[in-house]
Amino acid sequence: DWSSVVCSSDLLKTEIEKLKELYELNEFIYTLDLRFEPIIGDIYHVYQGRDSKNFLSMIAPHQCNFTYICSVSLNTDGQWVLQKGTFPRNQS
Repeated sequence: DWSSVVCSSDLLKTEIEKLKELYELNEFIYTLDLRFEPIIGDIYHVYQGRDSKNFLSMIAPHQCNFTYICSVSLNTDGQWVLQKGTFPRNQS
């Protein structure tokens, strides 16, 4: 029936939006200055440095003087997952 088609369409749109956000987050994180090997499951934090470049750190926000952006973790698929905060998304 038509209502199930509309519901399926809405679910598909939601899943596409989630995948787009996951892609944009991973694109954002993988372009950061990374000076250590991240461990799967650990939480890391993204900051804006004094030179306005973003970087990934193990240092918690309450221990850091840089501008906090968000917190992420690396899953077993090698994908970064947003844990807290927001990240600058592409406006496309």
